[in-house]
Amino acid sequence: MTDKTTLDQKLERLAASGLAPGGAHTLSGNADDILRRILRQIDDIVLPRSLRLESAGRRVVTCDVTARRLVRVAGLGGAVAGVEGQTLGDDTMHEPLRAYFEALVASGAPLQATVTELDRAVEAGEMGVSARALADAWGLPLEPRALLTGDTLIETLVNGLGDAVLAWRSDGATPQSGGSDELVQDLTALPLGPDTPLLPPGISPAMTAITLADGEVAICTARAADTTLALSVKAAAANDVLRLWRQLTG
Repeated sequence: MTDKTTLDQKLERLAASGLAPGGAHTLSGNADDILRRILRQIDDIVLPRSLRLESAGRRVVTCDVTARRLVRVAGLGGAVAGVEGQTLGDDTMHEPLRAYFEALVASGAPLQATVTELDRAVEAGEMGVSARALADAWGLPLEPRALLTGDTLIETLVNGLGDAVLAWRSDGATPQSGGSDELVQDLTALPLGPDTPLLPPGISPAMTAITLADGEVAICTARAADTTLALSVKAAAANDVLRLWRQLTG
């Protein structure tokens, strides 16, 4: 996708949604249009955030979102309250979630959408359901989007995994590290960089994971553009790391 195409799509989205006082986006149109624009809002959120959706009738839904995935919903109640408070992620939730959001937009009135900091930590097991998966299940295709790369991808991965990450370090344009100082030192001994033997050769995104002999810790190495990353994570979360990586890069 060209930069011009991406810019044109963003301008079209802004024109369709509008911007209300206080920084809220106005989501308007028929029911399918509004559902699609809700999914676009979710698909634009990469770090943990709260998406607040308010209808003209003062009905309010709050959505916990991270890594372009809907993790939890609350606020609507009533006959569709069965999905509230649950950690989302099961494919069987696609239709109940559609019924939930259709109840919110049933009046046809525009919604005000506001994104704020999420006031809680998202746990590693809270994988959620992606906006793209919901769009496909609901027959509401979204336009292609640029994939995350480099430092932005790594920041999103580390934040999305929460306390499952014990330590990490990256080697790129802006090397960074975090977590246990002792474990960061262990990761420093790993050969990162563009020619690291820990990853398949090439320039495409890649990740490997190895569980250490103690069975409690796994080491993951990854590449995104010109940045490589080493993660020390709880072994039980290794599959979550790989799954989130595929979601962010695919």
